[in-house]
Amino acid sequence: QKPLTEKLSYYDGILAELNAFPKPYSLLLLGGSMLCYPFTLKRAKGIAAHLNRIIAAHGGTLLISTSRRTPFKFLDKLKSELNQPFYQYSWLKDDLENPYYSLLTAADEIFVTGDSISMLSDATMTGRPCYVIYRDDDFYKKDWHDLFSQCVFKFKYSLRSKRRRYDFSKFHKTLYD
Repeated sequence: QKPLTEKLSYYDGILAELNAFPKPYSLLLLGGSMLCYPFTLKRAKGIAAHLNRIIAAHGGTLLISTSRRTPFKFLDKLKSELNQPFYQYSWLKDDLENPYYSLLTAADEIFVTGDSISMLSDATMTGRPCYVIYRDDDFYKKDWHDLFSQCVFKFKYSLRSKRRRYDFSKFHKTLYD
């Protein structure tokens, strides 16, 4: 375990490294496949096309951070379809130098796949514009900061049913309706 001062120095280094890339920074947080939310190659292509349009419109760089559940083929397809500058970090088990929080700090706007409550929580806590990717090219933006806490409560309450299944469709229905 590294001392806190050494960790903070590492995160400052990541932020300095990002300065080589054009601003603004758009962060893409990628979770992983779930029954109601499969990560297909078609979805990767659709997300990349949408992000290409967004970055082309306002310039800057796409920052990408994966999770332990992000399929490699999905990420490879997404990167092959991007025609805008990007910086990418792939999640590694026991990586003490994961730049996830540095990327959240640097981001001017955040796009997050709708399968991960923890990533959605982290994104909304930044106070920056937050878009949830629900389908191939559906990017939803709302006042997530208030709405999200209500949805998490409703979602957690729905998990108390007799059948404990992590069905995110109820969660998404609450978010998008």
